[in-house]
Parts: sequence; structure tokens; C-alpha cells
Amino acid sequence: MSEGQELTKDQHEELERLRRQAALAQVKEERKAQLEEGTVKSALQRSADEVDAFAQSVGEQGEISLSTGVKIKAIKMPPGLMSRLHTRYRETEPKIPMLEQTDPETGKPFQIENPDDEDYVEVKRQHDYQMGIRMRDAMLAYGVEVVSVPPDLYPIDDDTWLEALEIIGDPLPKTPTSRKLAWFDAVAIRDSDDYEKIGNLVTASMNVKEEDVQEAMDSFPGQS
Repeated sequence: MSEGQELTKDQHEELERLRRQAALAQVKEERKAQLEEGTVKSALQRSADEVDAFAQSVGEQGEISLSTGVKIKAIKMPPGLMSRLHTRYRETEPKIPMLEQTDPETGKPFQIENPDDEDYVEVKRQHDYQMGIRMRDAMLAYGVEVVSVPPDLYPIDDDTWLEALEIIGDPLPKTPTSRKLAWFDAVAIRDSDDYEKIGNLVTASMNVKEEDVQEAMDSFPGQS
């Protein structure tokens, strides 16, 4: 279209439609950001409440029983280990790909984040899964201690349970820590709820307090 040439009625309508579409998309993105921020804050507060309730339910000796009857208690995790896990997560988190768009008013191209990209979604899922495994292993290895094992289960130092690893083709553990992790997976844990119990136990032992949650909430953009 040459400079000064008037738009046709159809072109005017199409331009107006594109402007409304762009405005609607912006509103949706702002609303999505608000919802996500509110969801995270709610989850933080709910997590603190749940941990506090869990801490009150733990026995006087700080012990809990897993679904197999194995009793464990929390031990103090090295704070630097948790910090390194958090840093590792941020350093390895996949970047959101960019999607090229065209400004309906100027015709100039611009880029926006595209978190719905199928490849990104899969890579992010795998990343979060692997980091979840690392967090779980850190809690089991350095955050809990076995108190007692029911007589119908093999204890960690009994080699009989290692047959389970041979059956599924896993390498036999070569260190006390790797043996402890393998024993929890092969013997002590039989219910997915056990992992939640362990996570709550370790988190409660790390003294998660209401003021810590408030500090985290205050760090969100837009908070003073």
C-alpha cells in the first residue's frame, strides 16, 4: 500500500480485528501472570501450614512410620546442599523458546515467550523430573535416619535384598550412601505417600517458619 492511500472498509475491519485480538491477548497474559503469582503464593502458604501441622503430629522422638512399618527420624541436612540443589535447578532449567509475531499496527516483527512449545514442555518435564529425583535422593541420603525395621523386612546391612537389584538389572551399590538409597527404594518404601511423608519430615526439621514464607512471598514482583 502506497503512502497516503486510504484503507478499504474490509482493511479497516481487519486492522480493527487484529488490534482487538492483540489487546485481548495482552489482557489474557496479564491475567495469567496474576493467577500464577496468586497460585504460587497460595501454595507457599499452604505448604507452610501443612508442614506446621505435620511437625505437630510427629512423635516426641521425631519419628514417623512408613507404609512398610520402617521407622525413620529426621537428621539435620547440610544447608549448603539444599542451596546447591536450588542453584543447580536454576542453572539447568531450560529456557522458554521465543515465538515471532507481527505488530498489527506497524507491521514490524517482535518476539514473545512461547511456554506452550511442545519440545520445550517435554524438556521442562524431564528436567523437573530429574531434579525431583535428586531432591528426593538428597533427603533420603542426608535428611533421614533409620530407627527400626520390622522383623519381616531385610535391614540395610543384609545382602539378601540386593537380589531385587540384580533382577531388574541395576548395579549393586558400592558406597554406604548409595546402599541406603537403594534399600529405601527396594525395601522400605512401598507407597507413593511415603515420599510425601519423608519430604514433610525433612522440611519440618529444617525449621520452615511463617516468617520465612512471608519473606518468600514478599520477594515476588510488585510486592513492597
